Formats: sequence, C-alpha cells, structure tokens
Amino acid sequence: MNVPADQVAPAAAAPRPLTDAELRAVAYFAIGVGSEGSIGGRDVSTRLSFAGNRDADTGRMSPVGNSGYSIGTLQTDLGQHPEVIPSLLNAYQAWAATQPAGTALSAAERRQTAADLARNGDTIDAQNGRPMDARIERNLNTFLRSDAGVTYIHDRDAAQVEELMTGTLAQVRQTALFRNSTPDDQIRLAAMVAKVENQSGDRWAPGLLRDMNNGTHDSVADVNQAIGRMLRANGDYMESGRDATLAGAEVVVALRNADARSPLHTAWQGVLADPLANPSQLGQDATRPNQRAEYTTIKELFLQKEQAPAFIDALDRGAGYAYGRPQAEGRNRATGGLYAQGDDFVLWNRDGPGRAYLDGQWSEVARNDLSRVRNRDGTTDLNLARDGNVSQLLHVDPRAPGLRASLDVDAPVAPERADHPLLRQARDQGRGLDAQLGAVSGDARACLDLNVACLAAQHRFDRIDHVMLGRSPPGQEPNVLVVQGDLGDPGRRIASMPLADALRGRSEELQQRLSAAPSPQSEQQEQQQSQRAARSM
Repeated sequence: MNVPADQVAPAAAAPRPLTDAELRAVAYFAIGVGSEGSIGGRDVSTRLSFAGNRDADTGRMSPVGNSGYSIGTLQTDLGQHPEVIPSLLNAYQAWAATQPAGTALSAAERRQTAADLARNGDTIDAQNGRPMDARIERNLNTFLRSDAGVTYIHDRDAAQVEELMTGTLAQVRQTALFRNSTPDDQIRLAAMVAKVENQSGDRWAPGLLRDMNNGTHDSVADVNQAIGRMLRANGDYMESGRDATLAGAEVVVALRNADARSPLHTAWQGVLADPLANPSQLGQDATRPNQRAEYTTIKELFLQKEQAPAFIDALDRGAGYAYGRPQAEGRNRATGGLYAQGDDFVLWNRDGPGRAYLDGQWSEVARNDLSRVRNRDGTTDLNLARDGNVSQLLHVDPRAPGLRASLDVDAPVAPERADHPLLRQARDQGRGLDAQLGAVSGDARACLDLNVACLAAQHRFDRIDHVMLGRSPPGQEPNVLVVQGDLGDPGRRIASMPLADALRGRSEELQQRLSAAPSPQSEQQEQQQSQRAARSM
C-alpha cells in the first residue's frame, strides 16, 4: 500500500557529532572549571593552590599525596612540572616592575621562591611542612589576580587544552567505545579519560584507552568503575576527581541539548564560538556585546555543577527553579545561587558577583544586595536592594506551568507524576547519577526517581536538594542518598536506601504510594488549618 508522502513519518534526525569546540569546552569547563580549578564552588585558578592542609597559626603545610603548589584552571602541579616556574617568575617580575618598590624579587628571593615552588609533597614533608615566605606568596597571588596574571594563567590553560586535544582526546575519538556511543556518552567518556591524563599523566590513561578499544570496557559505567579501582590503597582522589568531572560533563550535556528558545542556549553558543577566550579580554569585540555576560554565566554553571542541570532544565521548559542563600540564615552561610522563572534568571557565585538576565537584558548583580523570601505557598521572592530601595527581581514558583512543553514529547507523564513536587525534584536532582549508573533500563531509571521521591515523602522532607550515590567498599553496592539542605550544613537531613532496591519496583504501585503521601504544600496547609482551629476553640 502506498502512503502519501505528506503522511510518512519523518526519519529521526541523525545525532549531531561532537565538534572540536565542544571537546575544548569539555576540557576547559568540565575538567578545568568544574574539577581542577575550583574548590567547593570557588574559582581557585588565579591563586597558588596547595593540595593539603595548613596550620592556621604557623602556616605549616601537610600535603595530600605527593602534590605541592599548583596554578591554573587545569591546575599545573609545579612540583611535577618545575619547568613552568621560570616563565611564571618572569611574568611576575614584569608585572612587579609596574608596582610599588619592594614588590619585585631580588636575585636571592627569586632563587628561594623557585626552590619553594618546585617542591613536591615528599620534599615539603622532609622540610617539616615549611611554608614559603608569606609576603612573597601574597604578592604572587596579587599578580595572579591581575590582568597580567589572568593572561599568564589563560595562556597556560589554552596550551594545556590543546595538548589534550592533540593527544589524549584525539586517541579517545579513535576508540571503538567512543565511536559506538551516543554524543552524550562521548562527552562523559572524553571528560573522564582526559581528566585522568591531566591528573596523573601517562600512568593510567593508556590502559583506559586500550580497554576502550579492545572491548574490555564497552560502556561509560565500565570506564567509571575502572577509574574507581585506581589507587584505592592510597586514597580516593582519582575517584573524587572523576566524580567532579562527571558532574561537569553533565552540565555540558545539558547545555548541548538545551532548548533553542532558552536564553542559556544562546549563551552556550556564544561561548562555543571561542571556548578558550581570554577572561581578561572579554567584551572587547564590539560585534559581541554580551560576550562577558555569557561567558561568566556559563562558567558559573560549572562552579555550581551539582545544581546546574536542574536549573538548565527549568529554563528549557520556561519553568521555575530556586537554589541558594544570598544571605546567611541562622547557622547557614550564604551560598552561590541559581534562580529562574520563565525566560528570566539570576545567578551568583560563592564569592558574590553575579548576573541577571531579565526581560532579555543582561545586568550585573552582587550577592550582598540580594535577599530571598520563602513564602508559605512554596514560592520564593528574590529581591534586590539598592540605594535604600527594595525591588523584586524574580518571583519563583516551581509548580507553575512552564512556558514550553517538555523536550521529551514522546514520554507520557501520568498526572500523579506531574502533580507531586518531590518527584519533579527527584528527577531534576538525580540527573547527575546517569553517568554513574551506566546502562540501566528505562523502567529501572523511572523506578529510581519514584523510589527517591517516596523515600523523601516517607521521611517527611519538604524538598529534595541532592540525590547522590554514597561511597562503598569495593564489591559492595552503594546506597542512594537523598538530602534536604546544603551538603555542608550540619542540620541537613539525609535518607538512604540500597541502590539495588531503588532500581526495582512496579511503577504503578510506586506512583500510588507517592500519590497517597501528602505534598509538602498540602501538609503545611493542614498544619495551618489545625493551628487556626486550635486558636478558635
């Protein structure tokens, strides 16, 4: 039977292959900003970093592993690469010549500083943790934060990315596993292997590449687990670095797949036009007036990589999302923040600077000028105070219908799933688990979201802020952890269940259990009604 041409279903679009610009963005943003060059959501690329602890009174250094000082977004370990130190000190001296007298290093100071920077962890231990001269360290950090220092760091970062592109990432692209994977999984694979190479040189990456090509590793989960087995006896820094990089990779995946109508899609495309732009020279191109705003916005998403996928998803749908405290609340410190409603958003980093995109216009904001009001109906108001006046930037309602339909138009959504806020939060916060779970069926993945939501409801959580896998000994199944509150907050609430149990169940039964559980809003309304009834007696 012949079918009219206008009634033939169109063929599915072929997956878009990863571009060189996207792989450079994986290296710089997922590995660099999201893992190597940040600590706890703070950018540490433009300061001397030290992998270890320091005594607050004496400055005595206690290294972790054999690392010493490092610099940059992709963190060049100066103890492992002392050949970098002369160029660093040359750049410092050129900058110091423009500064007050006494800033430049004398010949003796330069020799001692070079020796101090070249120490690895073993040498630091052998010297009883002796810190370098505090004045010189402060001056070096002042230089690294200057335009001259940012340019020096950027040039090193760009060279490091290109080295990965022509070396490890070129080899990753040739493996059988990469060629047979979806673009999303290619991003995850590229990020993991390049991270291993950047962190440990040729010690582990060649073996991963070999096994990705000979069939030993035939999934993201296999590579993930192989990295998890590295250096177990000496700590888990390879595993923790992998986890941070994978979280950054999920941000790349979310941005790459963002709805074309989302303002973040435009920002991401702007960054991809020059993913290795010099941060100190942003905004100098008159043809790209929004370059600085777009670049700093995208960078902030990788500093808040755990929350970013849910934030990106909300803007894909034109819906609401609220995360972060602009001001301290009780014992809880201020945090970075991501707020969205419709096509508008506001975000800021842990150090305070931020951006707003409201009614199609970019502007700068500062965390100190912001405050939030969490209303009883579950909405949040984000307010701005300037010159004694307070105005509302955003009114966020996570349950309000989005401006756009879900990107997955073929996925049926049962009414129970659409109505209960804990399920939406479970799905949003659990996106970062996909790479760690590896190949699981769609039914098992749906059960995981439902079980997480049911677990939160069972423990009477008001909301779900994090979903993650707990650490487990080799050979043992991890637990799924559901968290209400910030991870660093001593008052956070945590519930857990075995991963194997979370992946099992009948969707219909789980949906019925969740539907029978009160939503946070309805429970609050019941409490308010009881209080009113008690007052009227």
